[in-house]
Amino acid sequence: MNPRRLRLKLRHDPCDLLDMVLRESPNAAEALIESAGRERVLSEMHQSFLDWGYLAETLALLGESPAEPPAPQGEIDACLLDLVEACHHTLASLGPDDAVQSWLTSRGVTREQISKHRIGVFGGVHPPQIAASLSGHSPECVAAILSWRPLFGLSGMAAAEGRRHMTYITIPEMEGGKLRNLCLRATGQSLISKFFFSHGRQMTFNRSHGHGDAVVVEGVFDVLAMERAGIQNAVGLGSCRVTARHAARLSRFRSILLAFDGDEAGQRGMSLAHTDYGRRFANHAKMPADLDPDDYLRSGGNPRIFSL
Repeated sequence: MNPRRLRLKLRHDPCDLLDMVLRESPNAAEALIESAGRERVLSEMHQSFLDWGYLAETLALLGESPAEPPAPQGEIDACLLDLVEACHHTLASLGPDDAVQSWLTSRGVTREQISKHRIGVFGGVHPPQIAASLSGHSPECVAAILSWRPLFGLSGMAAAEGRRHMTYITIPEMEGGKLRNLCLRATGQSLISKFFFSHGRQMTFNRSHGHGDAVVVEGVFDVLAMERAGIQNAVGLGSCRVTARHAARLSRFRSILLAFDGDEAGQRGMSLAHTDYGRRFANHAKMPADLDPDDYLRSGGNPRIFSL
């Protein structure tokens, strides 16, 4: 990867950059980091994650240590969760004719799913009541949240590039009342239309908390579409490439069916998973060309192809 492309990836998809660092050899990762500018990469890493344990694990691969966290991890988590709830209440208050609600409806997302998964909206013409939602937390926690680049940096970036009404859907992954992950999805098409940030230690969006079979897809909207079709064991990677970290976290399932997008990247990703991690990833559901599972199910496709 050349330095310019690496800098773009660092700007638009820091989570994927970190994942790349983890799966490359230490020497290759070191060369990539140096080509983009080591200090800049380290700064971006600190701004892109709020889980200091996860950050420390990643930086250790580069022989680095994270800065001291601005506040205890539990307090930061609680502060971010309150912001996620504020985004959800902002979305829940919008009428059915609002552009954001209309966009979600066009993607098949139901009011029940919005409520169940605490889906929200941030930015554009629908700013959540940030000050009120964070008022009960320490100044250190609030400062950590407000400096978190994935949410606040991207909004500023959109404004700087003339996209002043860029709106992001916030899709949290909750388990036991705690935030495990957070997806930001722009309602428009742009270079920065999709983001998956591993706030916690999970790189996946997992609606299957058991240990049986799992249908593994690329995106969170695929997971939501499967839920609507009665498939409750979907896991979304946020990527078309299964990494060693993904494979380790998927090891608790008895069997796995890969159902990536029907485009070239998705099909190549399934083939590489089989090559890299063996027979466990040999079961594939082949999508029609240029359709993802979300598109396929919304167009009336038979959900039985996702059966193991």
